[in-house]
Amino acid sequence: MEDKAMVWVAALLAGTSLCWAQNFDVASVRANVANDRIVTVQVSPDGRFTARGYTLALLIQRAYAVRYGYVLGGPGWAYADRFDIAAKASVPGRFTEAQLRPMLADLLAGRFRLKVHTERKEEPGYALEAGRGGTRLTRSAEGEEHPDNARITNEGFTAQGIGMADFARFLGNKLGVLVADETGLPGLFDIHVRWDVPLGQVTNAQPGDEAADTLRAAAFRAVEQQLGLKLKPKRVGIPAVVIDHAEKPREADN
Repeated sequence: MEDKAMVWVAALLAGTSLCWAQNFDVASVRANVANDRIVTVQVSPDGRFTARGYTLALLIQRAYAVRYGYVLGGPGWAYADRFDIAAKASVPGRFTEAQLRPMLADLLAGRFRLKVHTERKEEPGYALEAGRGGTRLTRSAEGEEHPDNARITNEGFTAQGIGMADFARFLGNKLGVLVADETGLPGLFDIHVRWDVPLGQVTNAQPGDEAADTLRAAAFRAVEQQLGLKLKPKRVGIPAVVIDHAEKPREADN
């Protein structure tokens, strides 16, 4: 499909490994007509991917692992119209995010006639770097990617089987800042950190709130002291996916 979605858009600016072995065995893409504002997504270990009430922009965000707001261009319906997807792939072992992404990109190229390219946008943010004294990270024993397991709470942060790029993106999203991975560390890690102050008021904090600032400061300290990583203020390059062409899926394709 579209030269494997333009070789998965140059492997997302050379920051993501290519890992497709196949496409979905079966896939249904239909317009969501419920208009109930329910938005859900599920990736099952047996190779099933389901999404309900997702816009094309949200699907692109998932397929190309870019931050919210960094899908650009294209028709207005790509950000407004919602779709339901049910797909199944035959995969050995557990279905991982690394397997899903190129399959989903290929599905979007076929069903939505999607053509995209990527750009790097320079924005003020933070670079996640390895500390001078070395890191204190734990390699994932399973060796499988599980980015959906990442959680940030009032007590701390936990994740199993997460790469540094996903860790940086997740941390930035939750803290309301841009964080780009510049650690140069390959592979997957199990990460557990605890905040050094009680954060009982941050659950509904908005960026700029005192509680959000408290959480951000605690997270920065924990990352440095407990993981041996450092968040350095700088302008960082954030990948964005630009929609060059898209069409609404046709029922005949299902």
